[in-house]
Amino acid sequence: MTAAVPVTTRFPPGPEIPDDIVQATRQRYIDVYERITGKTWER
Repeated sequence: MTAAVPVTTRFPPGPEIPDDIVQATRQRYIDVYERITGKTWER
């Protein structure tokens, strides 16, 4: 049996994600949330 090792120690950090990609992805999630719930995302 092996000891549990936190995920953060098993994998190196991922690559830096450009801000424009982060913002576009964030907006997609907000759009989907609003479509599904019928509520406005509180920014």
